[in-house]
Amino acid sequence: MMSRRARAGGMLWLLAACAAAAAAMYFGHGLLGDWVGLVAIALVLGTCVVVLWRLRRLERRVAATGGRLCPCCHYDMSGVERLGRCPECGEQYDVRELPAMWRQVFPRWERLAGRGTRGRGP
Repeated sequence: MMSRRARAGGMLWLLAACAAAAAAMYFGHGLLGDWVGLVAIALVLGTCVVVLWRLRRLERRVAATGGRLCPCCHYDMSGVERLGRCPECGEQYDVRELPAMWRQVFPRWERLAGRGTRGRGP
């Protein structure tokens, strides 16, 4: 599972790559053509959008299940025993520890759970 610091570092890296592509496009006029820089910027920004969308979707899913998702495969652990192995991936779990673990990743998921997911599915 990726920590908040790792996610922030990854996003900063993507934004730096976008800035580098913009600089290469601006300062390298004519070397490869303007379209190469534009394509690079579009790819980096598109990747950022997809990553943020997937993280938001996972956060809504954590909120919808009350923080009872397997940390490895994101299987819904709502109806399983308190201690055991995930039926999907075999990872050991303790249902009581799952919400605290997800709280470290998504600090505001409990607020989302309190107001619902506004009709959006996981």
